Amino acid sequence: MARTSVYVLPHAGGAAYAYKPLLEALTPEIEVHCLELPGHGRHLSISCLPSQEFWKKLSDYGGVPAEVLASSELREYFEEILRRDFRAVETYTPAADRLKVPITVFFGQDDMSRNEAESWQAVTSAGCRTCIFPGPHFFLFNAIEHISRIVRQTLRKEKTRCCDETE
Repeated sequence: MARTSVYVLPHAGGAAYAYKPLLEALTPEIEVHCLELPGHGRHLSISCLPSQEFWKKLSDYGGVPAEVLASSELREYFEEILRRDFRAVETYTPAADRLKVPITVFFGQDDMSRNEAESWQAVTSAGCRTCIFPGPHFFLFNAIEHISRIVRQTLRKEKTRCCDETE
C-alpha cells in the first residue's frame, strides 16, 4: 500500500514531460495522481499545421485568452513556443517500464472517452482510477475545487469519491 502520494497536475500535454522522471524516481510506496495520459496526444497533432489552422485548433480547445487570439503580435510571440510544446508531446515515446504505483486520472467528458482515460492502466502495474468531469479539454478551470478536495482527502488518507463514482 502506498504511504506517500505525489500529485502531478500538468495539463494540455504536460503529463508526457512528467511521466519519465516519475518512472525513474518512484517506488511502490508512492501513489501518483496525474491529469493527462502520457504519449496519447490524439488531439495534439497540430504542431505542423499552417498558422491560421494552428490558432483555430487552439481556439477550439479553449483556454487561450481572447486577448492572445485577437492580437497578431501576441500570436506571433507565442506560436513557436506553443508549437514546440505540441511537437514534444506528439513525438514523445513512453518508457517500456511501468510504474509500480496506482494512478488517478482526471479528465473532461467532452475531451476524451472513459476508455482513453483508462488506458493509463497500460503505464502502471498497480490500480488506475478515473474521475470524469463535465466539460472539454480545459475542464479543470471549472472543477478545481472538486479536484482539490480529492487531492486533500487522498493526502489525508480519507476515502475519496470522484463525481462519476457511486457511494
